[in-house]
Amino acid sequence: MNERIRYPKTMPHRKIKSEFEKKMENEGWEKRAVVDSRRVDELRELYEEMGFEVLLVPVSVNGGGLACDSCFVDVKKVPDSFQVIYTKKL
Repeated sequence: MNERIRYPKTMPHRKIKSEFEKKMENEGWEKRAVVDSRRVDELRELYEEMGFEVLLVPVSVNGGGLACDSCFVDVKKVPDSFQVIYTKKL
């Protein structure tokens, strides 16, 4: 019984997108990262220096910035703690 466990090449939940994520994608925005609010200014400046328009969206579990909330232990603290960085080439 020497069976190998086969893992998918991508995580299945990454294929799920919220309506908000679909809307952003249709408008040309690319989701770059979910970032702790304490580091968001640093990354915003970096993307702007690379020639991107940057949009910061507070994380809204179940419908806003994310399709899944399984990564967050205390979802009540999420909007104050994290932001989603979206970029669009200028």
